[in-house]
Amino acid sequence: MLSVSLVCVLWAIATLAWAVGSLVLLRLPPSRRSNIMRWGYTGVAIIMLALSTRFDVLSDDAYRYRWDGWVVAHGVDPFSHAPADTALKDLGYVSGNGSSYPSVVPYGHLRTIYPPGAQVVLGAITLISNTDERVFKVIWWSIIVVLLLFIIRMLREEHRALLLVAVSCPVVLLHGIMDIHLDVLMALLTAIAIILNGRDRPLLASIVLACAITVKFLPVLAIPILLHGRSWKQRLLLLGVLVGVVALIYAPYISMSVFGSLSTFAEKWQSNSALYSLLNVFLNDTTVRIVMAVMGLAGIIKIWWLYRSDPAAAATMSVIVLLLCSPVVHPWYLILPLIMFPFAPLRSTLVWSCTMCIYGIAYTHYKGDGVWIDHPIALVCEIVPVVIALALDVQRGPLLFRDEHRVNLAGVT
Repeated sequence: MLSVSLVCVLWAIATLAWAVGSLVLLRLPPSRRSNIMRWGYTGVAIIMLALSTRFDVLSDDAYRYRWDGWVVAHGVDPFSHAPADTALKDLGYVSGNGSSYPSVVPYGHLRTIYPPGAQVVLGAITLISNTDERVFKVIWWSIIVVLLLFIIRMLREEHRALLLVAVSCPVVLLHGIMDIHLDVLMALLTAIAIILNGRDRPLLASIVLACAITVKFLPVLAIPILLHGRSWKQRLLLLGVLVGVVALIYAPYISMSVFGSLSTFAEKWQSNSALYSLLNVFLNDTTVRIVMAVMGLAGIIKIWWLYRSDPAAAATMSVIVLLLCSPVVHPWYLILPLIMFPFAPLRSTLVWSCTMCIYGIAYTHYKGDGVWIDHPIALVCEIVPVVIALALDVQRGPLLFRDEHRVNLAGVT
């Protein structure tokens, strides 16, 4: 089995190759781009198939996913009890690979932070896979591939190159395919909703986006994409459908504990955040989080004012701003702006997807000695280029192919 340190080195090397390949692809004329795309998608498919055989390498989140699915499959509310609670002791089991649940679940003293939509998916997969971790991974991988193929099929031909850039990124391959993260499911559902909206299927788009929001909350930022250019009556209808679907999915779990330990996560956890590390030199932890929240909100408001006529670009830039102002930034958080790349190809998305491999340094140390250390120089090298790229995005707008004028990449001319 590959060591974590070796995987992180390969991550950095693959990132360099991806950056060069992406720049070349984006600069090619359409006649040559089509040929490269066929080979590119074939290569990505082979890599995804190979990575489907490995899991839990750079993250242990999948242990929580499998436990949550196991609890749901047994008809128990996953938000009511932490894995370590004695009330769930009879649900303990040893998986087909020898892992003992719930003892292997990270942060077993905390209740789940994953919303009801995620629990429905995880529970359904567990009903089929039972205790076999490999079968769980295969089913998950199959769902992701089917959704991805649907997106490829629905996108216009000339913009599938942008999706190729996104799905060939090491962040997606390592943290969305090799390791299981709900962010990839959430991102793919969001992309499908945007495409359906662009093909004049707004009601279906609202339903799909609602499902994405119940997997993880971030797609809330994409709601204005559905509402843009519509009458107030249409907007109210779409919002009503979206809220209704969210309520329907939440209904079986509605209680005071439905948000699990999310408040603990928001109040206490911190990793890979340059802004947090800088502000924490001068302010206490609570004040830092408040200041970062205010800065993030102010940045999002400004972006939406500037790009109110281009909601896809505004939503994607808002995600980048939110991550820059978040005390926790894991690599898989970038999967959403990456999958949004066909609709809003941002410099900041490309740059952060490159510099994120620096995260591997801290993760290697963490796996070695159990202590997470955010080295200031590493954070500067990771984040400063992203801030510069975001400033260019705000000033100039999303990237274009060399031969293109600006169009709505979601499928509407």
